[in-house]
Amino acid sequence: MNFQPLDPLLHAELRLAVMSLLIADEEAEFPYIKEQTGATAGNLSVQIDKLSSAGYIKVKKTFKGKRPCTICRITAKGQKAFTAYVEALKGYLEIKNKLIFSRAMKRTVIFPIIAIVLLAVWCGPYLLLLLLVIPIAYFFIDRLEKAAPKRVTYANVEEVEAKYGEPEDVVVLDATKANELQGVILFYPAQDKMIVVGEEMRLSDLEGVMSKNMATPYTIDEYAVVIATKDPLHPTIQLRVGYDGGLAGEIAAEIDKHILKPA
Repeated sequence: MNFQPLDPLLHAELRLAVMSLLIADEEAEFPYIKEQTGATAGNLSVQIDKLSSAGYIKVKKTFKGKRPCTICRITAKGQKAFTAYVEALKGYLEIKNKLIFSRAMKRTVIFPIIAIVLLAVWCGPYLLLLLLVIPIAYFFIDRLEKAAPKRVTYANVEEVEAKYGEPEDVVVLDATKANELQGVILFYPAQDKMIVVGEEMRLSDLEGVMSKNMATPYTIDEYAVVIATKDPLHPTIQLRVGYDGGLAGEIAAEIDKHILKPA
């Protein structure tokens, strides 16, 4: 392990606090530094003198009206020293985190292994066989999930048009959101694509569409356009379109025009 040495001048609580304030603000008045650090005036003066002698800060004494005013400003040398101190300190913290992680991993791995061995001895070879099958099954399930096509989504209409251009047809689901993906369906037959409330789907996966009143005898609800697809992740899509049943039927008819009919 190669630890970088820590600057002893900065490795003191009050001097480090002063430098941290000046790194953020470049310069500050003595009363402000005193208030932020909670130090006494005498102790703060001593530490500021040490930083000034090292060339890390410059101290300017002036007046505000008739009142004396001491202003501290960090120098280029001080900025460089502070940056080097922080980088060196990170090295110590990274090593510590690696050690903690290593110990945690040992506990995480060793304890389950011991538990498996004890269970296998106690319950017999069948349990051991089951425990061997589980990780193999998990491996294949994980491979299938990774092999599955990823969903493509868009944040706005402009993003879709930048990729596919102007849509051949647009079905408006909500007139108040006609300029947003949440309120429209965009159709691109040439690319076999449609964008449904911001998500890309294959147009050839459409199987059927209908309007449906979602109300029950006990509740009032909107109409929905229900789309059936071949997509295993979205076999059914329900799109709420308001309380107008006639409008819901018209929207369903517009979508139905894009469903490929068997010859």
